[in-house]
Order: sequence, then structure tokens, then C-alpha cells
Amino acid sequence: MSFFKRDEFLSKASIRISGLENKLSIALSKIDSLVFTNRELQSKVEKLTQENEALKIINKSLTDKVSQLEKRLKINSSNSNMSPSSNRFTRHTVSDREPSDKKSGGQSDHKGGNLEFSAHPTDKVEHKPKSCKACGGELITFNLIDTRQVKDIMISERITNHYVYSSECHCGCETIAETVIPHGVSYGDKLKSILLYLHNKDFIPSNRLSETSMDLFGVPVSEGTIYNWQNELSVKLNQYEDSVIEQLYKQPTLHADESGLKINQLTMWLHVISNKYFTYYDVHKKRGMEAMEHTGILPIYSGNLIHDCFKSYHNLEKINQHGLCNAHLLRELKSMNQFYKLGFANKLHDLLLAMNKRSCEKTLTHQIKLQLKAEFRKLIVLAHNEAKTLTNEKWQKDVQALANRLVEHGSQYLAFLDNDNIPFTNNQAEQDIRMIKVKQKISGGFRTEAGAKNFVKIRGFISTMKKHGQNIIDAIGKVIRDPSDYEFQMSG
Repeated sequence: MSFFKRDEFLSKASIRISGLENKLSIALSKIDSLVFTNRELQSKVEKLTQENEALKIINKSLTDKVSQLEKRLKINSSNSNMSPSSNRFTRHTVSDREPSDKKSGGQSDHKGGNLEFSAHPTDKVEHKPKSCKACGGELITFNLIDTRQVKDIMISERITNHYVYSSECHCGCETIAETVIPHGVSYGDKLKSILLYLHNKDFIPSNRLSETSMDLFGVPVSEGTIYNWQNELSVKLNQYEDSVIEQLYKQPTLHADESGLKINQLTMWLHVISNKYFTYYDVHKKRGMEAMEHTGILPIYSGNLIHDCFKSYHNLEKINQHGLCNAHLLRELKSMNQFYKLGFANKLHDLLLAMNKRSCEKTLTHQIKLQLKAEFRKLIVLAHNEAKTLTNEKWQKDVQALANRLVEHGSQYLAFLDNDNIPFTNNQAEQDIRMIKVKQKISGGFRTEAGAKNFVKIRGFISTMKKHGQNIIDAIGKVIRDPSDYEFQMSG
């Protein structure tokens, strides 16, 4: 190769190499840019992945909350421990009772309760035709063809003057007749009894009761006077209340319950201890053991006690046997079946009802009891297993808590199977406490703690007298006149 051709070749090669170097430099620059962009994208992907995981957690939490709120909207007295008076959006609740095969209305063996003629009428009114309906002539003789009787009442003020005399003995001593009638003008026991009945049994507030007295009897009574009567009756019932407490100790089975009570915008606790014969109420600032010790009955009582699963009741050491309320449990199971769609809930619900039916029919043999209890334990295991299938953590914990409670207290829920003195539910205490809750719903609470305690003492007296078939107005009047004049059957 000649010298000139070689230089030309080298020159062209150098130019080509220079171009390739420029292309390589540009390519390397692009690679660096792509690497940087890739790192940025990886960082964004990691950030978005973290945000996505966080949103998943938030979404699950919000979904659970929505489920809880939807459940709360559908909760009522039939599937929770809410009282019937607190039902908000439901007009009708489905009862757990099985439908009867009897037709609605009076049954064929029902005697009925028609008004009967009285042999001693108060007044007499004769209805005679005035003239002949054909010719208009005067009528002289009449034939009695029918007797009709109207029963009505007459409400009027009755005023009695009490004249108090004195007499001077030949010895010079003056003796004045003794009487409990106060000086001047006073209200009678019948009026007091009726107004206190309307206030404590029918829950007419004291301010409206003043108007009621004027409208019904024409007698003005101030709200302050009614309050004073309420306080006086409460004091006169101290002897009665001591007698009831003494009787409660002797009962083979008692029911207990508690509920919040509004007093001057503060929440205190209403406690009830009762059975089918007696009712006792107490008001205390605490719900648990401190209140029970203040009342003094349950820490000493040694019979059977029916209650809900509130822990303090289990701390009572002298109780012979505890029985837990299956009505609470049935409502809880109904709720879980309705909202969680778990098979164990409906099965256990039906099993408990079948147990109660057999217990009432007295068809429980020892072998049948063992079979029922075994089925009860199997359903608890099923509850544990089905709880794990729930994605809602709150619902899962609810079911697990119920299953654990049934393991710990199952024998107390089933106590009615082995002890005839233990009923299936705590409905007695719930019924006794319900009417005071109705009073609170009507009046909105109590102004003072003293007023609340006066009311519950009188209400306990009314409840007990009603359980013994007493006329409430007469019973109140007797105690007003004589604090020892009360009657109830000594049941034990």
C-alpha cells in the first residue's frame, strides 16, 4: 500500500472511530438516564405498594365499621339486650315463642267476664211511654217488661267535720278526746292513697297530678304537698321493707338484675332482687359488689340466684347455685345468626328452646339430659371453628368470647335441667325492673337521689302487694294510717 493510501485509510478509520465513540457516549448517557428513571419508578412502585397496603387496612377497617353500623341499625329488643321501650326503627319484633294451635280470641272453655246485675242498685230511673203511638191518647196503666242496669261512678268531694270535745271531771281535771286528725283543714287518706297510686303505679308526674286532682275531684293539691306525701309514705314503709328483706332470705330462689337510672343528669344504678312473691329495689352509685354489699341481701343469701353474666354476681360466695338467663343468650344467638350467618347460632338457639320445652313437660330422663348436654358442647366447638371463618375481626372476637363464656359458665346456663327451682330465664327480674324504666322514659329521670329512693321503695311495695292479690289503693291507705298494717303471704 502506498504511503498516501495508508494515510487516507487511517484518516477514514479515525473519523469512523470518533463517530462510534460519540454514539457510544450518547448511548451511555441514555443508559444512565434510563437507570435513573428506573430507580425513580422502582421507588414510586414501592411507595404505591406501601400506600396500597395501607389503604387495604383502612378499607377493611371501614368495611368492618360499616358492618357494625348496619348491625346497630337492625338491633332491637328481639336480638339484643335492649329493652322493648328502646326500639327505634322497628314497629314489630318476632317472638321466640312457638305459634299456638289455638284460634285467636276467646277459647271454648273460657267462661268470660260479663257484667252482672247488682241486687242493690243505688238509684232508680223509670222509663214510661207518654202517649199512645197509634192515637196519641193518654196512658194510665203500665207493665214492666224489662230491667236494664248501668254501672257508673260518682266522683265528688267529701268533707267531714271532726268535733273534738273535752270534759271536766268532778275532781277538776279536764280531759280532751284523743284524735290523729290534725288541726285546721287537712287532706284525707283516700285522696292521698289515690294520688300516690296514680303517681307511683301509673307514673303521672307530680306537676300533672296537681291538675288531675282538680279535674277528677275538684280538690287542689300542690306539687310540694304530693312530694311530702311521697316522703311520708316512704318513711312509713320502713317496717314493711324490713319484713320483705327477712322474707327474701328464706326464698329458695331469687332473681337479680340492675339497670342505669338517671338522677339529676347523673347515671346511678337501680338494683332489683325479686321472685314471684316479693320485690325489693335499691338505688346506688355503683353497679357491682359495692352496691350489693350496701343492699346487704345477696352477700348473705344462700339459695339459688338467677341473673345475667355480670361478673360481680359470681363473686357471691354463699349462693347455693347460680342460674344464668337463657333469654339473654337466645337474643345473642339470634343476632349472630342474623348478622354473621353462622350455622352454630341457629342450632344452639333451637337446642335451648327444645331443652326448655322438655323441662316444662317433665320429659327429661337422665339419659336425655346427658345427650342434650353433649350436643350443647359440640355446638360450642362448632362456634370456635366457625368464628375463624369471619373476616370481620370484631365479629370474630364476639363469637369467640361467646364460645369461651359457654365453656366457662355452660353448667349455669343449663342449671334449669337439673334443678326444678331454677327457671330458664331471668324474666322475673327484668319484668320487675322494666316498669321503673318506663317511669324514667315518661318523666325523664329523677331530680334527687332521695326522691328516686322514695319512689323505688313505694314501687317495691306496690309490686309485692300486686303479687299477693291486694288492692293497691287500699294497701297504701292502710300503711298511711298504720305502718304495721300490711299483708302478704309468708312464702318460703
